[in-house]
This record gives sequence, C-alpha cells and structure tokens, in this order.
Amino acid sequence: MALNAKQKGNRWELLCAHFLRPIWPQVVTARSTDRAADAAGMDLVKTGNWAFQCKHVERGLDVFKTLEAMPKTTINVVLWKRNRKGAVAVLEMQTMLELISQLERTPTNGCDESKDA
Repeated sequence: MALNAKQKGNRWELLCAHFLRPIWPQVVTARSTDRAADAAGMDLVKTGNWAFQCKHVERGLDVFKTLEAMPKTTINVVLWKRNRKGAVAVLEMQTMLELISQLERTPTNGCDESKDA
C-alpha cells in the first residue's frame, strides 16, 4: 500500500529521531510534544543546540529556503530522504567549516597528533 506524503514525512521524522537517540536519548518529534518548535521549523526537539528539519520529498525541495526558516540560534540541519536514493544531511557551508574547525582542534583519545610530527 502506498503512503501519502504526510505519512512519509511522519515516518521519516520518527526514523530520524531513532537515528539520533544514541546521541540525545530524550529526542522526540516536535509534532508530538512542542507545537511552537514545530511552527519554528524544528521537527525534532531535545537535541541540544541543534535543530533538525526532516524532509522526505522527491523533488521541489529548496534546502536554502528550509534552512533560512529555521532558528538562527542553533546549528541547523536538513535531513533529506528520497525514495531509492538514500538520505543526506544538509547544513550551511559556514556551519560545516566551523564544526570541522572545532573537531580538528579537539585532541582525540587524549593525543595531540601535531606533536607526533
């Protein structure tokens, strides 16, 4: 039986919450708990300083418009799924560069790789 667009979207939100639960054990869909967050462009809540918009659409998605509509005080990510194509996480370039910079400055396992050279 084919799912309509709303059912696909709801199912994708629940699956995204499931994927993120190892990081944020309390994550839930905004639709089920926080209508204000849902209206502000956040599909998942209880994710710290991160805001997620979950989209399961084949075509016509304007990720720039979606990101612009999200809160300006969070790290915004669009989790986009297409049938038979998989899923991607989309964020603004500046946000990605800042995250990479933070990760590269963070020593892993207590080791500073720059000292090995």
